[in-house]
Amino acid sequence: MLFSSETLLLWIAVGIAVVFLGLLVYDFVRRRKHRRRHRGEPESLRAKLLKRLRRAQAFKGDLEQILQERSRRNQRDRREPPKTRP
Repeated sequence: MLFSSETLLLWIAVGIAVVFLGLLVYDFVRRRKHRRRHRGEPESLRAKLLKRLRRAQAFKGDLEQILQERSRRNQRDRREPPKTRP
């Protein structure tokens, strides 16, 4: 018998490790190529926060506009009962 069970398990573990390391190297190379193509300036923390703030302000404005339109529609659709003369 050429391989004992322990040796066979060792070779399987080494093979899995080699495949895993190969995937890590492949991922590293792919990301590096991607970064080279997209070399834009990284967005600063201030710019990220301002973008979120502007998005929140726009959302708030949209909500206020929807509420105003709804209240106008409710006032228009509200029918007052006819007034009776005493």
